[in-house]
Amino acid sequence: MRITGEGTIDGSGELWWQASRFKRETQKGPETALEKRFAALNVGFESQPGGGGGRQCQFLRPPLLQFQNCRNVILSGVTLIDSPFWTVHPLYCDGIFIDGVTIKNPSDAPNTDGIDVDSCRNVRITDCTVDVGDDGIALKAEAVPTESPPDVLPVRYS
Repeated sequence: MRITGEGTIDGSGELWWQASRFKRETQKGPETALEKRFAALNVGFESQPGGGGGRQCQFLRPPLLQFQNCRNVILSGVTLIDSPFWTVHPLYCDGIFIDGVTIKNPSDAPNTDGIDVDSCRNVRITDCTVDVGDDGIALKAEAVPTESPPDVLPVRYS
């Protein structure tokens, strides 16, 4: 899979952040069919603290780009803005190359990490600009145990 170019992908995060704030104040669990479908994608969500949408209500916001069980993903040159939740989330992938990507989320946007590499192998992140209010680049391992440990190559900024 390849996403390249000089375009901008806008996640329209403000709509999600507003809904998240409202839900956090008014509900205790997933209520709508869509919320239940999002929640069901997270193994054991009933017993886990929320997915960034609010621990008490389990309102789950989607990542802007999530690559799951993919091979040979190239993300290059694009600008990603206003993600509802984590911006780039490779999960259980092998061969991720992220180069020259610009990520911008408001500093007060809730849990809008830049790049969350999760249980992946052969990952290279180079020459990216990540301007977010939460984790810029986070390396995660074994959220759900796998047979092979993650293997992240050096992260380089110029």
